[in-house]
Amino acid sequence: MTRQTLSLTFPILPGPASVQKVADDYGVLMPQRNIAIATVVVDKTGIVRFAHRAVFGDDNRPKLADILATLRTIKEAEAKGGAVPADPQAVLGAWHGTIDETEAPLRGKDGPERALVVESLNQQDGQWVGVVRYGRTPEHATPIPVVRVGVAESVTLLFDTQAGSRIRLALAPDRKTLSGTFAARGDILRKITFIKAEP
Repeated sequence: MTRQTLSLTFPILPGPASVQKVADDYGVLMPQRNIAIATVVVDKTGIVRFAHRAVFGDDNRPKLADILATLRTIKEAEAKGGAVPADPQAVLGAWHGTIDETEAPLRGKDGPERALVVESLNQQDGQWVGVVRYGRTPEHATPIPVVRVGVAESVTLLFDTQAGSRIRLALAPDRKTLSGTFAARGDILRKITFIKAEP
């Protein structure tokens, strides 16, 4: 079934299961199976190039300038015949990870397992920033409000935890793996790898 509005024809989703699947694909399905208010820009190839997911207390609207900047980037890249930068929205959602203990065990009682939940990504003044939760488990993950996001051939994340550790991650081409480094104060530089959680 389709519907036409403003001379655009688009499909209507047939039921709750379809709605939840699409919401999950776009990173706006919340843990309680509710759907967040979102604005999404999808390019001609079907890749999400901009998404703003409302966060509690947010005004629920992205800046128009940020949406227009995304549209300009897509148009300019297509006009030059070049590739559009990597899709930062691919990192949205829950990730399960492990800190490498091959060279030495981690100090403390936490163990190597970690959880990362990338809650939102937005463009601010032409730069991507995000909000994540990080911890031993999703239930114990604490918010980290400022995450620097790089967008070139791949998506990268850089953030400091509340314990003062610095984490750098890069999204693999399969879009299911984030890997990089974990640097805790007074410890060796370690590898850290996250796998995208199944919904």
